[in-house]
Amino acid sequence: MIVFLYGPDSYRRNQKEKILVAEYRKKHSALSVGFFDAVGCTKEDDVTALWAEIHDFFKNVSLFAEKKLAVLTMRDADMLVKEELKWLKGLSSDTFATIFMSANKAPLKAFSFLLADPKYAEEFVELSGAPLQAFVCREAKQRGLKISDAGLARLATEYRGDSWGLTTEIDRLALSSAEDFISEKSTPDDFIKVIQKMAYGG
Repeated sequence: MIVFLYGPDSYRRNQKEKILVAEYRKKHSALSVGFFDAVGCTKEDDVTALWAEIHDFFKNVSLFAEKKLAVLTMRDADMLVKEELKWLKGLSSDTFATIFMSANKAPLKAFSFLLADPKYAEEFVELSGAPLQAFVCREAKQRGLKISDAGLARLATEYRGDSWGLTTEIDRLALSSAEDFISEKSTPDDFIKVIQKMAYGG
């Protein structure tokens, strides 16, 4: 089986991958998992070597492994080379071996079968508008952060296209004493005014 996650929103892609891996572990108690990172592959030799590692992972069968799962992280689907086309098509119907693939973009035309049934594929576009605000609300709620409508709008505006930065900011606010993004942002100006009054009177 093949699962292909793609799109520029790497944060939500990463979160979905974690959920799928956790669900797969829960479903298959005797599961062997291997993680492969192709983001740093810059040469053809690097790509060839990494595919060799993936093939070896599936070939080395353990008596205790009911299923095997390879998790492959790519940049722009740069790991999808023609030499692996036939093998990947065969893997689509394999009941023992599964590969989760994650990339910034959809694959080239030769590998478009990765987006069709019976494969599982999901796209993660950059959020904007109502979907982005819903995402902010959900992430804030998960962290117990109460956020005003003004704070919600400001977060969605300042961190549009940067879900990693957005969730990091929500984490920071949830751990701080700030009530929301707006009150936290206004603190520095208030502090400066207090210092000015102490220094110059008034």
